[in-house]
Amino acid sequence: MLRGEFEINCDEKGRISIPNKFKEELYNQKLHLTKGFGERCLWILMDSTFRAIEETLYSEKVSILNADVMAIQRLIIAPCEDFEIQNKNDRLLIPQSLRSHANILPKSNLIILGLINRLEIWEAGEYAKYCEESISNLKNNNTKIWELLNV
Repeated sequence: MLRGEFEINCDEKGRISIPNKFKEELYNQKLHLTKGFGERCLWILMDSTFRAIEETLYSEKVSILNADVMAIQRLIIAPCEDFEIQNKNDRLLIPQSLRSHANILPKSNLIILGLINRLEIWEAGEYAKYCEESISNLKNNNTKIWELLNV
């Protein structure tokens, strides 16, 4: 399972090194890099997760005329880049369009999160801002959170 939080850097060409802890789990697997849905981050999805999203979005039960479906197709499917980690020295080149979405500049400090079924890549300042806002929202919805978690 993908768990953890690491600080990494983006080089001047837009490349990153994925932490070894994640590389070990993702070695020789087909992976998908795309925009994070609803946030200024990027997602790295394993092939099985990505295929499940695709199958849902393109199933006969889903209308291609549904505006929400079309938005998800345009935001997640269209910009997706496929890649594999084939050795410990592999670096991932993040295309400019995806870097722009996540406010990632050359030589940026980044945060990479392991969230069980995906990795998220955040520009460090964006992630700090997101955390502050989330903590405030969680405090305001404390009861709802515990109900959601069923604890």
